[in-house]
Amino acid sequence: MQAVLFGVPHGLCSRAAAQSTVTLELPARRGGFYDCIGLPLTGLEKRWLALCFPGQENYTRLYACTDTAGQELLYRSRSRAAPFLVEVDRDMTALGIPCYAASRRYAAAPLCPQLLGYLDGEGHGAAGLEKALDALLTGSGARDTLLCPVTAQGTLRTGEQVQHLQADSGGGGPPDPLPFCPAGGRGGGGADHDHRLHSGAGRPHGSPAGLRQCAGF
Repeated sequence: MQAVLFGVPHGLCSRAAAQSTVTLELPARRGGFYDCIGLPLTGLEKRWLALCFPGQENYTRLYACTDTAGQELLYRSRSRAAPFLVEVDRDMTALGIPCYAASRRYAAAPLCPQLLGYLDGEGHGAAGLEKALDALLTGSGARDTLLCPVTAQGTLRTGEQVQHLQADSGGGGPPDPLPFCPAGGRGGGGADHDHRLHSGAGRPHGSPAGLRQCAGF
């Protein structure tokens, strides 16, 4: 007769303990800024988040494709019994390592930092237009999630796949970004907008004073 623990067959308990589902969150999408001809001022450097499972020979391959912070994460996680995400500089899906597109908010030499401002450690605007328009750029803050069916050792269960559940944060912006125009022109409300900064011959549209007045700082 099969042993029963608290009304649950012992065999089921053993199988449940040997497998589970790990949920990982991808970074929330955030609206961006463009100049008057549509060139991006944020999100210039494309990156990928690689999904790494323990027990695979991926650590060595990933080590050469990430920065110092990523290398430290790989080193700390070498004996970890759960999958994790590490930022890499190329898409390695063809090599059998699932990757998800991402981007770095600012370039190594940020563009217009005095005007755009910067983000805090939680990804919210801390200064400049990033702060003034934070609610619009962030949207609901919803994140895509990855559901990883794993064994007790943290490896992907045989015959199963990672599920990518997409969420609409409303902060990603439309394909045709609405211009950020302090005096006239198109505009709009709601969180589903990127913003275009007008400058040059179109003053007072592009005047710093006009931008400050519209942004409220």
